[in-house]
Amino acid sequence: MNSRSPVTSNWRIPRAILGRSDVDHQRQAQELWKAGLADRDGKLASDLADPIISSICRVATRVSHPKEAYAAHEKLIAKEGKASLVLDMSKRALVRSVATKTGPQGFASELFSEVVSYLAARDLPSYIGIEGRISTPSESIVLKNELRKYARKAAMVVPVETSTSGWSKYVAKVTKILASGGSV
Repeated sequence: MNSRSPVTSNWRIPRAILGRSDVDHQRQAQELWKAGLADRDGKLASDLADPIISSICRVATRVSHPKEAYAAHEKLIAKEGKASLVLDMSKRALVRSVATKTGPQGFASELFSEVVSYLAARDLPSYIGIEGRISTPSESIVLKNELRKYARKAAMVVPVETSTSGWSKYVAKVTKILASGGSV
């Protein structure tokens, strides 16, 4: 189960609009990204830009089966001795990109999709059935899918770079699009 988003000023606007039927999904995604990126002194952006994530992205070019992707991910994580929520999300993104044969670009789009889904899932269940908000769990799933689709598209607009420095620049460009609500 996800923890609710922190009670900070960064999350005031996302909480006010998340799940509202009169606010389009792009605006909801933008506010989630702005809050998420500002949270924990920018730790989300640095977690996404971590060199290990660029290494994981490169795995998408050299393996052809989801089981190989999973094993390669586990090996990289064990070697680095790191653990984080973004690394967990990267595992799902890698396996999905290898299964769909979408390579590094697919990995990146799935990773950003996972992150926005997590950001929304922290608070979205609390708003189901509240007047002016989503009324059913099914509508919640539809909204999360729209948020994920928007994140995927933003990640696909920018050509992915798999080198460590290139990945960091890629993450900066994509997060800027997502937090600014840029059209994709």
